[in-house]
Amino acid sequence: MRRILILALISILASYAQAQDNKSETTFKCPASTAESSSLKEIQDFIAAFGSILSGLAAAGAIYVAHRVHENQKLLSQRQLLLPLWDHMATLSMIDPTAPNAQHAVKTVNTLELVALCCEGGMIDEKVILRTFRDAFMFHYEQLLRCNIIPGLGKDGPALVRENAAAMAFYKKLEMQRMSRDQINRI
Repeated sequence: MRRILILALISILASYAQAQDNKSETTFKCPASTAESSSLKEIQDFIAAFGSILSGLAAAGAIYVAHRVHENQKLLSQRQLLLPLWDHMATLSMIDPTAPNAQHAVKTVNTLELVALCCEGGMIDEKVILRTFRDAFMFHYEQLLRCNIIPGLGKDGPALVRENAAAMAFYKKLEMQRMSRDQINRI
């Protein structure tokens, strides 16, 4: 955004410099009308320079507005992905850590990985995910960590979770936020 504004400013200055160059051009005129003609030429040059400045400012304003619209559009599209993720998270069921169901464990870890990847990739607004799914994400993740050997998979919950790096990293981030919540700041 700053680069675009700088380019617009350079364009304005270049237009002004060009108007000044036009002012310095000399043409042969009758000596009697030279004074009137030069003041008229100065006014025309000033108006041209002023018009160039105004058009540059209008272009910079249009660029700024386009950038803001783009950012808001991106945020809206990120938030529209919340509903499909909500459906996935709502269908997760509790897992008994002593006798885990392989199908439920795989569905849970895949859903957690999906949510984490969507945040990591910027496909969804992370603030909305944190506000909506923080507690549920941590609950299901911790359930998986407590699981013994899962029949049919031949691995325990921690091993299953380690295979899903995005979910693991997102959980660690949530855990750090939980640990620093209500932390006292030094004076």
